[in-house]
Order: sequence, then structure tokens, then C-alpha cells
Amino acid sequence: FERDAGGRQNGVVREYALGQVAGRLADLTSVADELAGLSHQIEAGARWGLTTIQDMPACGSVARQARLLAQMPSPIRIRLTRMNCTTPTGPDFDQNRDVGPHPSRLVSVNGTKWLLDGVTFEGTLTPRGTGLAQTAAARGPGSPHDLAALPALFPPAVVEAMLRDGLRRDEQLQFHVYGTPAAAELLDAMARTGGAAVWRGRRLRMEHGDGLTPALLRRARAMGVVLSQQGTHLDIGAIDRGLLPGLLVRMRAARAEPLRSALTAGMPLALGSDGPLNPWLSIAGAVSDANRPDEAISRTQALLAYTAGSAFAEFTEGDRGRLIAGRLADLTVLDRDVLVVPVSALPDTHALLTVVGGAIVWDAHALPTSGR
Repeated sequence: FERDAGGRQNGVVREYALGQVAGRLADLTSVADELAGLSHQIEAGARWGLTTIQDMPACGSVARQARLLAQMPSPIRIRLTRMNCTTPTGPDFDQNRDVGPHPSRLVSVNGTKWLLDGVTFEGTLTPRGTGLAQTAAARGPGSPHDLAALPALFPPAVVEAMLRDGLRRDEQLQFHVYGTPAAAELLDAMARTGGAAVWRGRRLRMEHGDGLTPALLRRARAMGVVLSQQGTHLDIGAIDRGLLPGLLVRMRAARAEPLRSALTAGMPLALGSDGPLNPWLSIAGAVSDANRPDEAISRTQALLAYTAGSAFAEFTEGDRGRLIAGRLADLTVLDRDVLVVPVSALPDTHALLTVVGGAIVWDAHALPTSGR
């Protein structure tokens, strides 16, 4: 909660405070409206060919999501990860612990995610009054729009406490890490809590990881970190062209925001959608990578990261992520060959048929019916 020079709240809320406000506003929404919104989102996912959604509801929303999904059984698999709030004394480690691991069919609850910083192009840490239409000087080195200077939200001791809590509970941890300072802070804390010997097999997830430099990438790879990136992050110009002049120059000079380099180094890569649910928009971003074209990956690599990579990132690679005999029959039939159509046509991709566990959950009625 932002305060003025006199210590009074000025009405601006950021990051975790915003999550708490959003949670209170959600409490005012009727169950009928919540169910309608959730149903619309899940149906949209099935139409795009999604068979699994990994959802990270903010600040107490895991319990709400679990209750809603029990009332409206989801046709596709959903993994809910706790993204707990903070308290006046620090992170709330015990929030949502009363939600069971399998609240309803196809729904699982496990893991905890923490936000270690903001995102430059969202302007969440930008001083009030400047907004995204800042001057070139305000966007320069050392500003909240500089990957190398985006401040971490917590001191090192708190990040270490988050890691120790995850070890104590034996659960997977996910950290929103966008800037370089937060990435370094997290890796330093991992080193202090056991290093590679402790973390290599735990698949700690770095969500975004844009600020990873080559040196930090090597450290993350050594500790078994999974890079969970979103293709929509890879085209800043599509979000705010005003950020391009300085941010991209510094990003490229630092060789940050790795994608191809992560795969080359042997780092596990998972692709996701973040805000826009459309997976094909994210894949289009990954295969073009407007921010760093030299880091673009192939369509096959992008598809593998979205399927097998995402399954690995949630410890389910033994059941899903690849079409192999004996694994779950989760698959989709698309309306185009995504390996050959122009990149510009990828975001318009839709499923003709989506199957989860052998059951048809979306049918566009465009395939021959004989033999079904």
C-alpha cells in the first residue's frame, strides 16, 4: 500500500497489496457470475486445444477456485497452485493449507508460488504519475523499466525463508522472477539452503526468467531450475513501443531473456500463456521472439515446451505431455498444420476436437463421424 511523504496511504496499491484488494472484490461477486466466468474460460481453453491448465490464483483464491470447480466439474485437467498473500510481518506461509490435494475430479492442488518482483512493461513498480508514457530518461538505466535494476520485493532473508518453508513441506516452489536482481537473489538463497545437492531434483520453477543472463542461466541450470516462460513476454513492442529504445538495447547487450540458449544449455523449458489464454499466441511469440530474434526456437521445440515441457514442470511427465501408449489419452486435433502455416496464422488456430482422458470435451463437428 503506497504512502505519501507523511506516511498516509495515497490510494495506490501494488503487487501483493493489489492481490488482496482483488480478492476482496472477488468476494463481492455472485457465485453464479463466478461460475459463468470460469466456465467461459475453460471452454475457451478446450476450443484452443488445451487439455490441462496450470492456474495460480492470487491471495487466497485457491480455496475459492476449488469450491467453484467442485460445483462445476471441469472437463479438462486443472492444477491449482497456491499464491499466498503477505501479512504485516511477512509472507503468509499457512494460507490455503486446508484445501486438499484433489478437491474434485481432474483438479489437483499442490505447490506454492511467490512473487519476487514486478514486470517492467506492466509498470507495477513505476512511480505514480509517470505511467507507461514516461520520458526516455525515466526509462533509462537504473529505472524500474531496466531488467538489471528492477527491484526485488523481499530482502534475502525472506526469500531464504520461502525456500526453507518449501523444503519443510516437501512441495514444489514457483517464483515469479522477471528482473536480474530477483533472479540473482533467488539463486543466492538457493545456494545458502543447500545448493545443487538439495535443489537439483526439486524442479523449482522460475516463472518468466527474463532477467537471466548467461552467468545466471548456468547457475540456474546447475540447480535444476525449470524455466517457465511465456511467448507474450517476447515482444515488448506489441505491448508498449515506448519501452523499445532503451530496454531492448540493454536486454540484448546483457544477453538476457534466454530461450534457445536455455534449451542449448540443457535447462528444462516450459511454455505457458500467462495473461492471454490462447496457447498459439504464445507459441507464435516463441518462434519469432521479436525481443531477441537470435533466441527464437523452432515450432517443434515450442510445441514440446508447451506439452512435454509443461508436464515435466508439474511432475506429470509419466502420465501426459506426449502421445505414448499407456499414458493418458489427452489430445487435440487442430484446424491447421501448425508446423507449416505462416507464423501470423498461428494465433487463429483452433481445435476441431479436444479429448481428455479419452472423453471428447470439445467437438467443432468438422470431422467425419464414420468409425467414431
